[in-house]
Amino acid sequence: VATVAVSALDPYPADLFRPGHFERSAIIRHLDDLNDFARGCARDGAVGFVRWLSSDGCECCRRQAPAWDRVLEAFEGHPLVRFGDIDLVDGTGDDSFTIRYFTNRTSLKGVQCPKLTQQPLCEEYSAPEVVQHCVEEASGQRLCDDAGGACTEAQASYRRKWRAAAAGAVAKELARLERML
Repeated sequence: VATVAVSALDPYPADLFRPGHFERSAIIRHLDDLNDFARGCARDGAVGFVRWLSSDGCECCRRQAPAWDRVLEAFEGHPLVRFGDIDLVDGTGDDSFTIRYFTNRTSLKGVQCPKLTQQPLCEEYSAPEVVQHCVEEASGQRLCDDAGGACTEAQASYRRKWRAAAAGAVAKELARLERML
């Protein structure tokens, strides 16, 4: 994943990307960048998800940005799931929006994340659980949740314990874990 200086984010408006976004997502500016991203995913057995940004005025992109960021954060550091943003902000965009994924089973064109509802794609993918569903289904990688989904009972129990703990106890435990690094 490319790390990008803040100045490289121009001309993107701040509401398209939260701070730290490009520490979790590659910037793809050219077809060669996309091909390299897709080939790298295929080579490594990873699944790459790419969001197309058609213009800096794309309202759909703005509505969807928080959901995209939440899913990027949730899968951060996962070795088999990668993310990228295609920069089509050149004044020729038509405010279209899509999320496609690339694997060793897809062509370099990738596959669009399937629609789950009758809503326009823009509205549908403004819900983090819909974006997460696409990532989990295409990659086969599930996030651990408090109900025990995709994690052991011990992991789920640990998550429940610390979610219920007082803020001071959580801070103390985090400090202890930091010292272990």
